[in-house]
Amino acid sequence: MNIKLDLPSPLEQDLSIEASRLNLSLSDYILKVLMVRQSWLVLEEMEDAEDIADAEIALQEDGFILLADVKRELGTS
Repeated sequence: MNIKLDLPSPLEQDLSIEASRLNLSLSDYILKVLMVRQSWLVLEEMEDAEDIADAEIALQEDGFILLADVKRELGTS
């Protein structure tokens, strides 16, 4: 598929510089950026689904969960 983009000049310059640095054409670089973005969105959706599943399991457990345990599970302690 072909798409025509009217990019603001500063954005086009920044993208062109980065494409040149990577020895890519501007169109190849933009395609690569879009593909990485798509992969990131899929990963985010998977992580969200895991978080929801964990929360549902936690809600079914008896008692309560200490904040320290939550932080440890999330890797934020």
